[in-house]
Amino acid sequence: LFNSHRIPIPAHLAALARPNQTLLDFLRNTLHLTGSKLGCGEGGCGACTVLLSRFDKSKGAVVHSTVNANACLFPVLGADGCHVTTVEGIGSWRHDANK
Repeated sequence: LFNSHRIPIPAHLAALARPNQTLLDFLRNTLHLTGSKLGCGEGGCGACTVLLSRFDKSKGAVVHSTVNANACLFPVLGADGCHVTTVEGIGSWRHDANK
């Protein structure tokens, strides 16, 4: 799940995840979510930070914890079963903001 959407990644895209691929590379090049950036590539700058959460079946909801990950270092296969929130999924947006 990505950015609060309960739609899982389509199987044809999930199948493109490679064992040696970072989450950042998958987000940017496969899912075309380009808000997370590659800064230092060492996990120190925070440009690639994402929030990892899990779906709690007993609560029937996504449980957000304080697990932040540096997507430039985190293996994409390590995010299997996680809800990933990127910078695109933070904040709000109003359709009628110009009215």
